[in-house]
Amino acid sequence: MQRGRFRRPSLSLVISLIALFVALGGAGYAATGGTFILGRANSATSQSGLASNNAGKALNVTQKSTGTGATALGLNVPAGKPPFTVNSATRVNHLNADRVDGKHDTQLSPGAAAVRTADAALTPFAYTSVLTLNITTADTSLLLSSAAVEFRNPDGPNADMPYCFVRVDDTNDSVPFMTGVPDTYQDDATSLAVEAAHAVGAGAHNVQLMCATNSGSVVASTAALNVSAHLVHP
Repeated sequence: MQRGRFRRPSLSLVISLIALFVALGGAGYAATGGTFILGRANSATSQSGLASNNAGKALNVTQKSTGTGATALGLNVPAGKPPFTVNSATRVNHLNADRVDGKHDTQLSPGAAAVRTADAALTPFAYTSVLTLNITTADTSLLLSSAAVEFRNPDGPNADMPYCFVRVDDTNDSVPFMTGVPDTYQDDATSLAVEAAHAVGAGAHNVQLMCATNSGSVVASTAALNVSAHLVHP
């Protein structure tokens, strides 16, 4: 009986079989300049890009699974690196964030504000509360407050100097005075603004705008008389 002869496979056949094995099983691999294989892990040593001139989305990813953890996109980066960058400040609808400057949304208070509806005459050399705001916190917080006020002198030009500061819970410590007030002005308004930060505990707190002058002819005008505050929780 004649013994059959075994033919060695050609080099091209061996390469084809290896490529088929890689494509059908295990982790796929697409090197730089190679083919991107769907359903497999791909890798590249330089940036990959997609450019489109259609009027809709350049790329659309749809996740049809309703299973736990199903999502349309995953972005993984080393520690300390941003997951993506953008070149537009346009608002993205439905894009929600629960952190602002490292603070969780539960650590931020929506704040509160108060305005006065009547002018307040200032008392010479004695502080008067021209506006009070009440705010409550459930735990120890940092209370950030700000105020704005306009002054008028109904009697015309003089050398009166109005001055104000923000007081929290009747405490005057470490509160900056409003500064930079011109010492001569008429019935036209002169504006001031001030900001302050106070550490407060749980409970109700009051924020007051305290003002005084060196004569009795100056009033704090309702044109811009307001106090606002919000809480930043640790």
